[in-house]
Amino acid sequence: MKLNADFKEKFNLESPITAMWEFIKTSLLTILEQTVPSKMSSSRFNQPWINQKIKKFTRQKRGALKKARKTKRKSDFDRYHRLKASTQKECRKAYRDYINDIINPELSANPKRFWDLLKVGNANLLEFRLSKIQMDSLTQKAKRRQTF
Repeated sequence: MKLNADFKEKFNLESPITAMWEFIKTSLLTILEQTVPSKMSSSRFNQPWINQKIKKFTRQKRGALKKARKTKRKSDFDRYHRLKASTQKECRKAYRDYINDIINPELSANPKRFWDLLKVGNANLLEFRLSKIQMDSLTQKAKRRQTF
């Protein structure tokens, strides 16, 4: 309603259209900034191996830390440390599973994921994991290298 009244007060039929448009545009942008809520999205869980279980552990850990800092009780800090350890354990397990899924004995089944991981810069990790893969014979190893 205020926009309508201000517009009628400021402009008439002979007013230039560009001036009217600029007034409407700036007024709408001002209203947008004042009334529409905005939220910053978090990039906290952007790793591909983070799943719902790990997110749940992380939220519990964060809540336990807040409570421990607020109450300063040893039992709350102990709970936080237990949750921290279990979160790290689950995260490391999920990461290992993710890497092992990419670098499986059947590399030719999905080579794109393998090369994507190489592009990211985890060559040392890949080399270590590949050294653990059991090759049946030298011929299989040679064939595997020929496919890539």
